[in-house]
Amino acid sequence: MSSRWLSPLLFAVALAPLGCSEKKAPEPPTPYQTLFQYLSTGESASCGNFSGSLTEGSGQFTSYGCVPSLATPGSEWIVDFTCPTTGEVVVNLANHDQYPIVTILRKDGDIDPNACVSESYYSARFACTQGEQFYVVVDHEGAVDQEMNFDIQFNCAGDTTETECGDNFDNDGDYLYDCSDPDCVGTAACPVCDNVDTLDCNSQLVLGTTGDFGSSDILDSYFAMPGLETTGREKVYVFTPTVSESVVFTTAQANGYPVLAVLHDTGNGCMAGDSIAGDFYSIRFEAVANETYYLVVDGISDTDISFQASLVCGAPTAEAVCDDGIDGDGDYLTDCNDPDCDLNEACLDSEKKCTNKIEITCDTALQSYSTSASQAESSDRLSNYACTSSEQQSFRELVFNFRSTKNQDVLFTLSNETDYAMINIVGAGKKGNRCSPNKCKAGDFYGVEFRTKKNKDYSVIVEGVFSDDVDFDITVLCQNQGLETNEAEATDGCTDGIDNDGDNLIDCDDPECESECTSGGDMCASNTTLSCGQTLPGSIAADDVSAIDSYPCALDIPVDGGEATYRFTATRTEWVNFTLSEMTDYASVHIVEASNACDPYYCIASQYYSTVGEVQAGQDYFVIVDGLSPGVGVDFNITAICAPPFSESGDDCSDGLDNDADFLTDCDDPDCACGT
Repeated sequence: MSSRWLSPLLFAVALAPLGCSEKKAPEPPTPYQTLFQYLSTGESASCGNFSGSLTEGSGQFTSYGCVPSLATPGSEWIVDFTCPTTGEVVVNLANHDQYPIVTILRKDGDIDPNACVSESYYSARFACTQGEQFYVVVDHEGAVDQEMNFDIQFNCAGDTTETECGDNFDNDGDYLYDCSDPDCVGTAACPVCDNVDTLDCNSQLVLGTTGDFGSSDILDSYFAMPGLETTGREKVYVFTPTVSESVVFTTAQANGYPVLAVLHDTGNGCMAGDSIAGDFYSIRFEAVANETYYLVVDGISDTDISFQASLVCGAPTAEAVCDDGIDGDGDYLTDCNDPDCDLNEACLDSEKKCTNKIEITCDTALQSYSTSASQAESSDRLSNYACTSSEQQSFRELVFNFRSTKNQDVLFTLSNETDYAMINIVGAGKKGNRCSPNKCKAGDFYGVEFRTKKNKDYSVIVEGVFSDDVDFDITVLCQNQGLETNEAEATDGCTDGIDNDGDNLIDCDDPECESECTSGGDMCASNTTLSCGQTLPGSIAADDVSAIDSYPCALDIPVDGGEATYRFTATRTEWVNFTLSEMTDYASVHIVEASNACDPYYCIASQYYSTVGEVQAGQDYFVIVDGLSPGVGVDFNITAICAPPFSESGDDCSDGLDNDADFLTDCDDPDCACGT
């Protein structure tokens, strides 16, 4: 107790009459009265919101009369409160950094912890009559040296339902606030998510993106992650386990920072307020059989995130599989990056991983090889390289050894590939030339330019992206002029079949060769412009030779026929539906970014008949109509529908177009309710 409060007591004892033995010295004030004067600033709270804090110091009230067994050793924050009207009052806390306990003490002179009328964590509801006085105490279970900051609300209306769904306060005192309170379900502040896909226990490395047509931009925060704003778009999956067990929901190969959330359907549907777990990259949670869970991949910015989603059911506590590209134990470490895998053969950083290396030198040019099993030196040991982590590589690979004779820039480039492949460069380790994928130095599609060091060995690893069987030619171009890079294609370099400058464009596909190439090498160079709302006739001749054999965004669609190509310039960022009508045979539609020489690898959407993709303002796109079968001609009309509707109605039901891209046109679409 502070000496400033003791000195008046000593003064009173000194003045007591010494000769009157029957008259005792006055008793000191009760410790509660003295304590209240010490702790309280004399402030009186009223209806509304306030901020408060508990500073370090001795906790004077270690329990209260409502729940004597609840220990509160921490310091207290106390204010007076006078009931403004007869009724009920809810006092609740938000934005606290400890577990607060709210206690209401009836005020009748001295502050008495036993004069308790209500006590609970976070919030307290109590009845009062107009003019009745109380002490409102905020305490906590923490140590006496723990500070606590908080916001406190005095809701004098005594609401029985949540009245504000975005203020972080539990307005009705039911220990559920904002979107976690069923009162708020479906309100503007607490929308229910839609566009839900499905994952199950067999789902592994499922390709997804928060920018899909099936994604949404509804959920901006989650109850399980207070304070974290997820303003980006989200992709939502539904999961219904058949047995109760630990489950890891995880993403891989993400091009950003994915935020994952698990929402438990408690009868409200898919709502952020029902989130039970949340984190970046991976989440482990206890799933209950036959319950419904919504698994969300979200972003903290407006940049769309591409990823591969997996579920690991019966999740182990340590990484069990070290070469599947999945964080199986939910510790945010995958495969060989996880110490659990240090002794796993797939992760041993030893020469035996790359035993059959092929020697290449600066004189290597257009030498033909294959990653397939027919190439004796190929293997299937490596996957998921740290330097190209955004691309899944889990197929067969071929490893070359390159020894540099000087410090120089070297371009390793591929050509004549039969499928997509990447090159990864792994540098020498202290004990010799290693080829651990977690220690790669550089990597990319088609070609990699890398600064090598004199008398050092490097593993040059070529691995398929979508297939075990990739045939290719490899060329090594060594530069002898210091750091000068990206030399233009020389005159003779426009006909040699090699990407001489490492820009992923070969010969006449490279604009630098325009003067040397009269016809151009770009199959999309001659095309027709297509605009929003426009319908154009088109055709693919039966004798057209297929220039594109596959599109990575839809590998299951056959595209063995010829192509007809259109150029589309986006005037704003929006979804666009490119749909076919009046077709004489089957065809597919593909949207490809136009900044990469009509390379189908850069497709953003593919589908039969109608394809929906999100285009970016000011960007050019190729819209490619591709025949399914060789030797089959197709006549058609193609229409660009910008900002397509989600369902057909009105004039849409008689225009002969699939406006909402559900592969149903006019009266064939139930949306139109024709004849009813």
